[in-house]
Amino acid sequence: VRRETHTNGSFPRYYSERGVSSEHALDPRIRAMRPDWFNGRRCLDIGCHQGNVCLALARRWCCASVVGFDIDEKLIARAQSTLARTRVGHSLSEPAAAAAAPDGGAEPAPTREGAQVGVKRAADGSTRSAPQGSLPVALALSLGLVAPAWRLAAPAPLFPHNVRFEAADFTQASAVLASGSLDTILCLSTSKWVHLNGGDRAIKAFFAEVYRLLAEGGVFVLEPQPWSSYRRKKHVSETARAHYAQIRLRPERFPEFLVDHIGFRAVEQIKVEYDALVSQGFASRPMYLFVK
Repeated sequence: VRRETHTNGSFPRYYSERGVSSEHALDPRIRAMRPDWFNGRRCLDIGCHQGNVCLALARRWCCASVVGFDIDEKLIARAQSTLARTRVGHSLSEPAAAAAAPDGGAEPAPTREGAQVGVKRAADGSTRSAPQGSLPVALALSLGLVAPAWRLAAPAPLFPHNVRFEAADFTQASAVLASGSLDTILCLSTSKWVHLNGGDRAIKAFFAEVYRLLAEGGVFVLEPQPWSSYRRKKHVSETARAHYAQIRLRPERFPEFLVDHIGFRAVEQIKVEYDALVSQGFASRPMYLFVK
């Protein structure tokens, strides 16, 4: 039986190979992330696969919205199915939780630190309620809006209703989103596939579009695959093979390019602690934080 070729990196067993055993297990990369990148923020995950990271972020922190884009419709269908099950579970548990609360389920008053986004934070930065004043970015996209989603005067939904998934190619779908309409963008182990399928021109345009969509002070979390990974996957298609031979902007130069040419004002490498069972190929990938 001929093995299926994944020209866009849509590997079905991706999470298990990274040491994430189930949809409820916490990805090591999320443990390395900080709450201020997400609390009260409009977030986009490019190449979200089956949505594990999106759901974990929205569950762990109080995101105004979390939208997952992936080009693979089958993976998005899985993500939407998981989200639907999560919503059913929450709808069944919410009445019981409200009845058990001493005050009938009313939200506690926000602390001074949490007042800025209208939430009460736990010691680890996690939150239990959502801020006011935002709608999911994907909803704005589906309605054809060109204004930033936060301009819509409506309360942000609680988890899991602040999460959406879209089967979309970011390089095409992003054009309808307004400049500055996002606060946090993630691109985890996805940039190689943009690069191999479109060459240097595509990856440069991709980074420029990420920058355009971010508000001032917004953050871009990038986990690029190393050049050795490109070499192993260059044979997935004739297009990838042709672009591989012409690539001049290698991934180790991405931080320099994003600061010097795209315009990000700061970059920080984030240390991720992996379990010993995770392959070195995954564990050795750097993860960067860029600030606009």
